Amino acid sequence: MHPTEPIYLRRDCNALMIPSGLPILLPKGTPIRIQQSLGGTYTVNTGSQLVRIDAGDADALGLDLAREPAKAASSAEL
Repeated sequence: MHPTEPIYLRRDCNALMIPSGLPILLPKGTPIRIQQSLGGTYTVNTGSQLVRIDAGDADALGLDLAREPAKAASSAEL
């Protein structure tokens, strides 16, 4: 996924604000842009702030975790 493609949360999603670490609830339908995926977490931009979303909430982003490791492995081979 290209970082500039907006996606919309599929359900309410817990996140942590960056850099404060304060918890926040992002409502379903919030437009976000994935900035980084690293170590099972996702850094996303909501348009007004950066937040971290844990891998357990990847379904809210519309991501299939079963495909993510394979995608990362194939990128590492390049």
